[in-house]
Amino acid sequence: MAIKKSELYSSLWKSCDELRGGMDASQYKDYVLVLLFMKYVSDKYAGKRDALIDVPAGGSFADMVALKGDKEIGDHINKIIARLAEANELKGVSTLPTSTTRKSSARARRWLIASPI
Repeated sequence: MAIKKSELYSSLWKSCDELRGGMDASQYKDYVLVLLFMKYVSDKYAGKRDALIDVPAGGSFADMVALKGDKEIGDHINKIIARLAEANELKGVSTLPTSTTRKSSARARRWLIASPI
């Protein structure tokens, strides 16, 4: 039996609300957009030669998914995002910080969100 579009949307919103917990919705979107960007870039460019965006080993959405249940998941995700950003800095896509400090990872995430695809 096919699911109705309204049921799907309702289920997705409910899931997002559960994941968001007590976090303000304006902050939550920053995390979700980064994850959507990582998923898109990984699906579109991973393993392709001469791609617009280089997805290095250890810098893909699959690497993020593999962290499920890890107690240090936030730090590891920052490092994965930094790997993707650093790999593309070398290609001249952008000038990004090379450090994986909290501040530079936040800048890398903002760049990843704002980058045209």
